[in-house]
Amino acid sequence: MNHAEWKTRRHRKLLGEAVDDNAEYDRLYEEAELAHELGQMVYDRRIVLGLSQTELAERCGMKQPQISRIEGAAPCPRFRSSGAWPVPSMPT
Repeated sequence: MNHAEWKTRRHRKLLGEAVDDNAEYDRLYEEAELAHELGQMVYDRRIVLGLSQTELAERCGMKQPQISRIEGAAPCPRFRSSGAWPVPSMPT
């Protein structure tokens, strides 16, 4: 499903129009919601701790662009292919 199809389907669903069941769409939508929730949690915790993305990345053994992608809810194929998100130790 391309972005235009996804956006049109989502828009129709929000308007209350009938849409065909599509397991692939539902899976992708759920994945996007989870990515957004994870990104928001990482961002919120980083701000509470007063860390920059670079500082958090160093503490987690990652690079700053990886933190940026996670916070931006970008899909991470490497994580998806394993079926689980890695859980770096978050500083307290």
